[in-house]
Amino acid sequence: MVWQVVPLDSVAQVGAGNAAPQDPRLFADGIVPFIRTSDVGRIRFGTIAAAEDWLNADGATGLRRWPAGTILFPKSGASTFLNHRVMTEVEACVASHLATIVPKADRVEPRFLLHFLGTVDAKALTQDQGYPSLRLPEIGAIPVPLPPLAEQQRIAAILDEAFEGIASANANAERNIANAKELFVGQLNRLFAEIASRAPAIPLAQLGAIQTGSTPKSSETGMKGTAVPFIKPGDFRPDGSLDYDNEGLSERGLAAARTVPAGSALMVCIGATIGKAGYAERTVTTNQQINTITPQPGISGKFLHYQMKTERFQQAVMSSSAQATLPIINKSKWSALTIALPASLDEQEAVVADLEALWTATDELVGKQRAKLAALAELRVSLLNHAFSGQLTRTPAIAA
Repeated sequence: MVWQVVPLDSVAQVGAGNAAPQDPRLFADGIVPFIRTSDVGRIRFGTIAAAEDWLNADGATGLRRWPAGTILFPKSGASTFLNHRVMTEVEACVASHLATIVPKADRVEPRFLLHFLGTVDAKALTQDQGYPSLRLPEIGAIPVPLPPLAEQQRIAAILDEAFEGIASANANAERNIANAKELFVGQLNRLFAEIASRAPAIPLAQLGAIQTGSTPKSSETGMKGTAVPFIKPGDFRPDGSLDYDNEGLSERGLAAARTVPAGSALMVCIGATIGKAGYAERTVTTNQQINTITPQPGISGKFLHYQMKTERFQQAVMSSSAQATLPIINKSKWSALTIALPASLDEQEAVVADLEALWTATDELVGKQRAKLAALAELRVSLLNHAFSGQLTRTPAIAA
């Protein structure tokens, strides 16, 4: 079977939405969805029947209403190159940042066209890679492989069924990841709640040497190097380990910074990631967003680090932070936060060993589920490649 290849605008009406009304009164008691790029972004691929904003009769007056079955995707703005594609299930008004593709029913199956447009990379449609914007002629010229209508319908049906199975399997994998993480956090909180019921609460200031990091002056040359890692909030991994390879200081830079010995516990104490906890396996320095405690002999830094991750400690951090645009807990308030500390180092290390074993099991499960998500993504790409090269014969079996 030989397929035609035709420009998009020969099988669909290509257009764009309207500028958004600015008067809030036009959205009061709205009855017509006004679909924006943010609404499309929440779905990414699929169908859309609602929007965050709805226009009333006055608001919709003078705006074009696009019929159900219109395919939408971003044509300008930050989300253009994200390649989100949706099809409307209801009549709707549409924002001007969205391209509107109304399939001609006698030429193309709408679901076939939606799936095909999901394979089109917006970056390939424009020569200006630095500016996320597509012109309507560029969109209209997209070459569409076009088998007979009955074949389009067959392919669309297979892809719909396959993608429904992929979506279900994706949801299961993501749910398994969330459950595994919740299991670890729940056990962490229960374990330290039990310890707090019998061990004294001691301020951090009494448990070791506390420092706030510093950043060498950027105006001075020769500060950066490889003598010691320079840790920033983005270098904290989910398990509390640190990425030592992003940036470092030279010997000269180290002389102007504050050294944090191996075995120290770290916490971000300013900004959007306030409360993020880490542990230094080696000597590091940090920027001024991070506070550190180097424990006294007989106290496990990893024990401190794990307890800093608990709900109780995190709530204490937030309660003690300045409630401003940029949340911050200063060194003195952070030093006053308490840790429930068993006197025995052996007990502290046993707690750490149990938590690390649980984290290893959790990480292994999460890794398997992420590998499944990656395999499902590859399967989706493979199905689309087969579909639009005439090689899709049946719906694949997809394990939930």
